[in-house]
Amino acid sequence: MVIGIDASRANEREKTGTEWYSWHLLRVLVPLLGEHRVRLYTREPLEPILRQLGPPVEERVLRWPPGVLWSHLRLSWELLWSPPDVLLITADTVPLIHPRRTYTTIHDVAFERFPALYAQHSVQRRLGWLRPVIHLAVRIVTLGRYSASELDYHRWSVRHALRASRKILTVSEFTKSELVSLLGAGPEQVVVTSQGVSQPASFVTVDEHQIQTILARLGLSRPYFLFLGRLEAKKNIELLVHGYVEYRRQAARPVNLVLVGNPGQGWAGVGAWLHQAKRRQGIYQLGWQSPNDLRVLQKGASGFVFLSQYEGFGRPPLESLSARVPVLASRTAALPEVLGSCALYVDQLDPSHVARGLARLAEDEPLRASLVRCGLQRVQQFTWEETARRTVAVLLSA
Repeated sequence: MVIGIDASRANEREKTGTEWYSWHLLRVLVPLLGEHRVRLYTREPLEPILRQLGPPVEERVLRWPPGVLWSHLRLSWELLWSPPDVLLITADTVPLIHPRRTYTTIHDVAFERFPALYAQHSVQRRLGWLRPVIHLAVRIVTLGRYSASELDYHRWSVRHALRASRKILTVSEFTKSELVSLLGAGPEQVVVTSQGVSQPASFVTVDEHQIQTILARLGLSRPYFLFLGRLEAKKNIELLVHGYVEYRRQAARPVNLVLVGNPGQGWAGVGAWLHQAKRRQGIYQLGWQSPNDLRVLQKGASGFVFLSQYEGFGRPPLESLSARVPVLASRTAALPEVLGSCALYVDQLDPSHVARGLARLAEDEPLRASLVRCGLQRVQQFTWEETARRTVAVLLSA
């Protein structure tokens, strides 16, 4: 049997949430499919690790000079002329042409709960003067239901995935319940495969010398709280900054705040303020970091802060627990399901409550030790091997 997998996200150079999910899943999933032929579709030649997953792997590089609508046009064309028996899409976007046995991972539906947090600009910003033409064309074809905005693209993609997929894979019971209640998915159509996390042993090799070397290169010093994720309104980044500023005004020996991630929707105002005041306020914005540097930053942190308004899973705080770093989190969406009792929860809408939480995370040593012990037990429940096994069971169920 030929199993096709969209590996384009896993092959991105600067990986974030869904890209890392795809990358980790493929590394464990492909060896489990050894008796079947695996065909990986990608825009560019696969990175070495993905290319060396095993002899049954066939690489299909689908070059597409326009760059836009790769899934719906270029991948569809490939699937029309050479369809696999089974197709796995690891993040929402099902090609217009696809085999009957198509399976899709949907990570969250935040755009349904918080549409204001998503950009209204066109998803195809590179098209220049063609953008309004495409916008009008989409309006006409969809009888006014959708535009070419990022928000509408998310809305259409997930609904198309629900119609086109034999089964939907998702990463938490929370997201499954959202798909059922908000989009009318049948409970039997949605299978929770969860996600994995780096286990504590993977952080053992990070020593003090590495931490000091990388902190010096980045212009940082300890202690610091760490935030990892896109700097956007959905992650509640503005309230995090205001809560931290209030904490810093009250703390005798304040801990710095390090923000790691690329800017997103809703960051412009916060970024302009930080440009003027970040060093005076102890806030450092680093942008995207390489996996090795990020692992060192996680290990060296005094605490991890994650006040997201909506998460389908929430791997960054779970990774920090694996690195023996206590976590401050919002009690929203899937985070309580994933973190259990192993995080200090705060009201993510109240800067004063956030400030008090940061103070406890910095100063309450018994609490810190308790959270770390709990976290080391918690992360053992989340492995990529288990995620891959659940995924294989779905792909081969028919």
